Amino acid sequence: MMRRVAEHYVGIQKETEKKYRILSEAHRKGHSVTFDVLYDAKGKRYAEIEEEIGSKEGELIR
Repeated sequence: MMRRVAEHYVGIQKETEKKYRILSEAHRKGHSVTFDVLYDAKGKRYAEIEEEIGSKEGELIR
């Protein structure tokens, strides 16, 4: 989970994609940018968790 949050944070700092440029602009204008955990994985092994979170992320985005 921390790796994914870090990827988004770095993306905001570097403005590598449109969604990150939007968040970066909001941050520059004084709006705070936060992340919330929307789902806790049920899997126990890293590979299971990674697959489960990836699937859930797509579902939440849609």
